[in-house]
Amino acid sequence: MNIKNMDIVREYGRPPFRAIVLHGGPGAPGCAAGLCRGAAERGIPVLEHLQAADTFVGLMEEILSIMKRYSMEQTILIGHSFGSWLAWCFAEKYPYMVQKIILAGGGPLEAKYLQDIIRTRNERKSQGIEDTDNYCALPGTSEDMLFFNKEQYEALMAEAFALRESGDLLKRALRVQCPVTLIQGDYDPHPTEGVYAPLAGRLPQFSYYVLEKCGHDPWKEK
Repeated sequence: MNIKNMDIVREYGRPPFRAIVLHGGPGAPGCAAGLCRGAAERGIPVLEHLQAADTFVGLMEEILSIMKRYSMEQTILIGHSFGSWLAWCFAEKYPYMVQKIILAGGGPLEAKYLQDIIRTRNERKSQGIEDTDNYCALPGTSEDMLFFNKEQYEALMAEAFALRESGDLLKRALRVQCPVTLIQGDYDPHPTEGVYAPLAGRLPQFSYYVLEKCGHDPWKEK
């Protein structure tokens, strides 16, 4: 598939749509399709943002264009992994356009947690575990990603790491005023405290849930 000709949104369920799902990766459009299907099956219609831009500003403009296309005055942002960082940035810049943020497998907001992720994955690899991110994934769940865009991944991760290293990512998150819910698996190599600890007691409306025997992609788990 040619990313230049790809539509940046897919629909799940029937309108009106109140939520936009921001996938992880980056550079992995479609990888959150299972989350979107699960929401629609439970009567929650959502839009899946298939990220095409290679900058945070470009991705936020894409979200704005989706909201305009569907006449959404406000939205719930559901961000997975890298998508959680994008959700923070969008909600901070456009507070009046975001009703709530839901983070699933959120990425740590401070650089000091990066080594924890690397260490956990390496330890699991040394034990012969192939899927280092999920506890017991359902079959076929890795097939949702449409393609991997290496150039987009490298550009966005460089920008994301710079934002986190400078402390600007955390500053943006702390300026968010809408309700925020964090859902993290206890097996996720991305530590819950990497998101929870910097925010606890510092946001006006913040709640979190830790799921047992659950990894980085909660919707994939048995």
